Amino acid sequence: MIAQKIGRIDALLFFVIWSCVGLLSATHSYGALPIIVFLLVPASALVGWRGTVSVRLILAGAASLRRAAIDGFIGGAAFVLVIWLWGFSNAALAAGTVFDGLSPWQFEFWLAVATTLLPAMGAAGVVGALHGIAFFFLNRWLIRANTPVNPDAPTSGAPVT
Repeated sequence: MIAQKIGRIDALLFFVIWSCVGLLSATHSYGALPIIVFLLVPASALVGWRGTVSVRLILAGAASLRRAAIDGFIGGAAFVLVIWLWGFSNAALAAGTVFDGLSPWQFEFWLAVATTLLPAMGAAGVVGALHGIAFFFLNRWLIRANTPVNPDAPTSGAPVT
């Protein structure tokens, strides 16, 4: 039960902070709304899910800072990969674009991957690792702050036997 609550806190915190960043950096406030809806909502769901998993690992004693950083890196890089493939497939399937006739067997395809996808995945992976580390410490603090009044009560939500 506490794992889902802390996962929701992680997702909400991620959504609010990055929404504020997006709204403050946009020249027109409505310009950031599509980014918030189509990118930030799924990213927040990913953060909430990973937060729930992280709390369960912390409660089981199997969590570590290294694991949180690696999970964050993989999550950030995977999120960018999905977005890149979505945008690439939309452009490739549109009629009359620069991707007409482009094949994975051509050098130009791998040049596009090397110059656009790989640096973006690396940068998103580093940002994801930093988020993973920050949420690891936040989740540990939230678990300690939400100890039950009854010290014999289970913290994992398991039924009392």
